Amino acid sequence: MVDACSGAGGIAHGALTVGIQTVVAVDANDRMLSLHKRHDTCEVVHGDIGSTEVIIDTWHKAQHAAIMCAGYSCQPFSQLGDKRGGSDPRAASLSGVLKAAVMLQTQVLVC
Repeated sequence: MVDACSGAGGIAHGALTVGIQTVVAVDANDRMLSLHKRHDTCEVVHGDIGSTEVIIDTWHKAQHAAIMCAGYSCQPFSQLGDKRGGSDPRAASLSGVLKAAVMLQTQVLVC
């Protein structure tokens, strides 16, 4: 599995309990990736998942992973959030995840 927008790796940690191995974690926050590395031996990629360079780096490390999960920013779309939709800069995380899923030829995307 590719853990996009991984943060500290909560989804990856949960997935491991059902036998899904994370091969690469991607996040723009280097401190979160450092924390992720403390409980997982997967490769890490620092950067924006929507960036072509980050997607290429992820592809090289992903070992043809069939699953990608992503904890994208939900505030622009949430009923309790800002409700600004695509005009909220945080909304770009969703389109970045979708772009990466297509480019990585992901078979299963869990958002």
